[in-house]
Amino acid sequence: MALLQVALDQLDFKAALDCAALVAESADIIEVGTPLLKSVGVRAVSELKARHPRKLILADTKTMDAGALEASLVFGAGADIFTLCSAASRLTLIAGIREAHARGKRALVDLIGVEDILDASLRLEDLEPDFVCFHLGIDQQEAEGRFPVEGMGMLKARLGFPVSVAGGITPADIPELMSIGPAIIVVGAFVTASPDPARAAAEVRQAIDAAKEAQER
Repeated sequence: MALLQVALDQLDFKAALDCAALVAESADIIEVGTPLLKSVGVRAVSELKARHPRKLILADTKTMDAGALEASLVFGAGADIFTLCSAASRLTLIAGIREAHARGKRALVDLIGVEDILDASLRLEDLEPDFVCFHLGIDQQEAEGRFPVEGMGMLKARLGFPVSVAGGITPADIPELMSIGPAIIVVGAFVTASPDPARAAAEVRQAIDAAKEAQER
């Protein structure tokens, strides 16, 4: 079953906390988005973990350097998962992944902004990330639309890593996305910008469950 991750990218901490409370029933992972993390700092991680101790908290650090240090900062604050950019140096990727595993935590490597995804993915073959994220960033979404699901499926089969998918996802996208067997589906604005975040998150959760049931028939 794919986990539902809700990305909190608000700059206003109270708004993010209020949104998290509304979506927690449907979400498996609550993400401290990069803008929120930069605006508030690691106390955003600590506060969300304190309020939602049974949820996985992902700190979207998008680490490019000092892999072990940035991992230790967010894991020390209560994060369960942190993120590294695949464009980081090999040594940074190794350091961040090792720090995560030494603490019994998980590391996600994000392919955001990478033009040659296959080449970037192949760099990870002998590393041990817990997840690899196919991520179409906000600026790319506005210019290019959706990411190629077929291509993601081929790379998932090639790599063998659990896959996370992110980038402008709505319930209508879920059936096609579920065809590649993602471990995590990340939803942001569809939920957080909704006038009813709880209902929007429930819609995504229901779409994931329905797609899973259809696959099992």
